[in-house]
Amino acid sequence: MSEPAQASAAPAVAVDVPELGTLRSGLLWESSYAAAPGDAGVAREPVHAGGFVAGTRVLTGSGEGRVEALRVGDTVVTRAGMRRQVKWVGRRSYGAATMAANPHLRPVLFRPGSLGVDKAGVAVPRTELRLAPMHMVAVDDAAHGGVLVPAAALVNGVTILREALQPAGAGTAAALFYVHVELNSHDMVLAEGVAAETFVDAGNRVMFHNAAEFAALYPRQAPADGRPCLHRLLDGFALERLRTEFGARASAAVGGPVRFALERWRGALEGWAVDPAAPGVPVEIEVLIDGQVLARLPANRYRPDLDQAGLAGGRCGFVCPLPAKGGHIAIRRAA
Repeated sequence: MSEPAQASAAPAVAVDVPELGTLRSGLLWESSYAAAPGDAGVAREPVHAGGFVAGTRVLTGSGEGRVEALRVGDTVVTRAGMRRQVKWVGRRSYGAATMAANPHLRPVLFRPGSLGVDKAGVAVPRTELRLAPMHMVAVDDAAHGGVLVPAAALVNGVTILREALQPAGAGTAAALFYVHVELNSHDMVLAEGVAAETFVDAGNRVMFHNAAEFAALYPRQAPADGRPCLHRLLDGFALERLRTEFGARASAAVGGPVRFALERWRGALEGWAVDPAAPGVPVEIEVLIDGQVLARLPANRYRPDLDQAGLAGGRCGFVCPLPAKGGHIAIRRAA
């Protein structure tokens, strides 16, 4: 396999591809970070992988306490300052072998101040915060006001990171322990000063090891409606604006050399691109045919193999559909 290519700042060095109709194997070139045959069974990042890492401090009616110490009936304080009772606490652990085979389960680490400051000028979070990758946090967005964004979508490689787990030592039963908190309806609690979501049942309660406990506590419980308390941003340009903003807060330099690789041809160009100086800020690329721009798109598609390779939390892939006609194709970083 060849090494990933190096592209300079715009205009980038063009990558030429033969006339489309002449491709036989469909292989442009193989990146050293392409998935190996044995990686085919690595699971995609589950949309329901939410929870606080054990040890996280949550604001309760009697002050901050560790989330794993919460019990049914305890009181927590919400983002709006309301005191609400805990209805249920979900628990899930992953052993070292499971974590090694599923790196997408690694928690997201928020450094102090990575989400800015509160109205009193205090850093948010105040101390390090660890959340499951798809745990939603509340951030401000100019278009929607307060919105919910998955922790993994805010990774910038500097102040918000995918944490590298240490191997479990002898006698260690679990490498990672997630805890989630449910109230009577979806809400935001304060975890290390960050407004982070409570659990909402969207048919995913079975992800917790103690799911049967809920049925025992509430045998006549009607199905939850699953409605979030704020608008969710899962993709699109609004999310990219937020990601760029948090990347800028990390004082990451944008516009330097880009590492990229084209990998396979299946009716589209597929590959990845990342700026090593700002791995959390998606690189915008342009695909040209015969000198004309066909598409401009961010390299922000999540791929488990890129995550496992340590590239931008896995969110640096791209796919660009191509027309059937042949032509001279080039890719470059958008100006």
